[in-house]
Amino acid sequence: MNKMSKFKLIIAALVLLSACKSETESILPLKKDINEAVYAAGNIYPAKEYKVFSNADGNVLELLVEEGDTVALNQILMRVDRDVQMARAEGSEQIYNIANKNISTNSPVLIEYEAALQTIALKFKNDSTNYTRYQNLYKQEATSKVELERAQLNYFASKNEYYAKKKGLERLKNQLKVEFENAQTQYKLNAKDADNYVLKSMMNGRVYELLKEQGEMVRRNEAVALIGDLGTPMVRLTVDELDLPKIKIGQEVFIHIDMFNDRIFKAKVSKIYPKLNRLDQSFRVDAIFMDTDIPNLYGLSLEANIMVSEKKNALCIPKTFLVSKDSLWLDVDGEKSLRKIKTGISDFDFVEITEGITEQSIIYKP
Repeated sequence: MNKMSKFKLIIAALVLLSACKSETESILPLKKDINEAVYAAGNIYPAKEYKVFSNADGNVLELLVEEGDTVALNQILMRVDRDVQMARAEGSEQIYNIANKNISTNSPVLIEYEAALQTIALKFKNDSTNYTRYQNLYKQEATSKVELERAQLNYFASKNEYYAKKKGLERLKNQLKVEFENAQTQYKLNAKDADNYVLKSMMNGRVYELLKEQGEMVRRNEAVALIGDLGTPMVRLTVDELDLPKIKIGQEVFIHIDMFNDRIFKAKVSKIYPKLNRLDQSFRVDAIFMDTDIPNLYGLSLEANIMVSEKKNALCIPKTFLVSKDSLWLDVDGEKSLRKIKTGISDFDFVEITEGITEQSIIYKP
């Protein structure tokens, strides 16, 4: 027999031996405490965070922080160039000053108009006196009707002019008041707009990301930085939709982070979001750490087990002995027989059997 034939015989014998061993491998159920866990992947994020948005257009004139810096409430993060805004502000200030002067007691516009009104008032008074005099003279037949009518015409003309000019003064005052209020509003808006070119932190926290560099152009409502708080971070988990009904607020979560090797961190479920992510058919579940020495590293990846149920002294078998999740190969009167069973909770390795076997049942591995 050549070497190749011997090798084939050895391989065949090993395969046959393995098959025989698989057929005869059997166990008895065991009583043990079992915890059912739902697997979830996730990331670490600050408990509170927000994006800083620019409220103005311009170039980043000055960056006063770096990524990783801690910042205080109202601390200036960056300044945006506001040359155009300053020109607008100066223009609105000039218009405001002029409008303010125009409604003051020394308003040149009102003084000029009131002087003209006084002149018309004097003319109206003279024409009124003159008309009365001609009326008396006409009664005494000391003047002609033509002269009386001329005096009457002058009287009515100056009267109409006086009252028209008086109403015009009221309109002018109202117009100047409106112009002042508009100029004042615009001036205040431009003064307030100056604050939009200085971006400040809205919390005590850390700068996790700067999205613009010095000299870069920013647009109004464009994100420029990411700020998060300094407290214990939280966990955002992704849970499969089929597992969501098992999740409850307050359940324990055991977390493994690669950078910490074999250390396991504890957390608790704090919030369950009802919106389905259709991309991966999952739901978001948040958890808060019970440990306090968690690094504030934004977006750090992790794996978690959410403990959804626990049972003491349960009748269990290894999961590898299950057939189609609801059957087992059992020894029934010395014969190997496939029988239906009912399962309870399970962990990664074991599953609870609630119906179909006893502690004395002999179970074969499929």
